[in-house]
Amino acid sequence: MQALGGLLLEIMLESKYFPDDRQDVIPSLKELLRQLRIMRVNNGMAVRTYFSLLGLTKKLASTTKFDITDLINED
Repeated sequence: MQALGGLLLEIMLESKYFPDDRQDVIPSLKELLRQLRIMRVNNGMAVRTYFSLLGLTKKLASTTKFDITDLINED
């Protein structure tokens, strides 16, 4: 879970400081969160990881100015 959090922070910060790469990074980030959502049905660690990373993504999305409303609406 900590490794995924570190990866998420790296992705978010990279997309903030290198906005040209944002189009490649954001779909991958969304796919990661969608896969965790699927896994949380029968995996306790995936439940904790999903909610932790979703909360972190919501906080960081406001600073990087990208749209995650589709992720929130899917939940």
